[in-house]
Amino acid sequence: MPYKRGGEKMAARISALVAHCHHDVKYEYCYDYEGRVKYIRKYKDKNEQKLRLRLFFIFPTDRLPGKGSSEWEAYYKEWEAYYKECEAYDKAWGGYNTAREAYNTVREAYNKSREVYDKVCGAYYTAWGGYNKAREVYDKASGDYDKAKEAYDKESGAYYTVWEAYDKAREAYTSKYSKELDALHDELCPDCPWDGKTIFTRKDKNGKWY
Repeated sequence: MPYKRGGEKMAARISALVAHCHHDVKYEYCYDYEGRVKYIRKYKDKNEQKLRLRLFFIFPTDRLPGKGSSEWEAYYKEWEAYYKECEAYDKAWGGYNTAREAYNTVREAYNKSREVYDKVCGAYYTAWGGYNKAREVYDKASGDYDKAKEAYDKESGAYYTVWEAYDKAREAYTSKYSKELDALHDELCPDCPWDGKTIFTRKDKNGKWY
């Protein structure tokens, strides 16, 4: 297998059971811990970042409750499937995004050639040659884009199917061991503003969540 249990480094990623990966979920398995940290720093509101990063932590593997139970095994099994699907989804997204960027670049060149062609009808054959070549490149890029989008859409459907199974197993595990997880959470996450629904429950005088 390309990864190990419990938050060890796996294929340049750290995957583990974490707290507050998202503002409205207390516990969940995180596919890429460092990737999520980078995402928060790059895309989340500046007034949220400090709180998000303070609360986002990995549970120590050796202190997780219920390891070896049927709920844990089912949860981990679905996590393995979800992990693999994330890899496939990322690959499909990468191909789609590359094709989209190429398509947009070629479309811009095609539009410029079309403008030249429209303006220089007097030099029809010269203009037509450039336009026709640009059209061929555009058509190819368009076809590549359509194929990549079709592959991405297909993988996206598979991803959400796997996600639903994983989320169901997650709920079963975290529900059964909620008291133990809550106690561990309270120890490792002091002064946590979580109210059962969100971490965003209080602001300081500067309007920042804390």
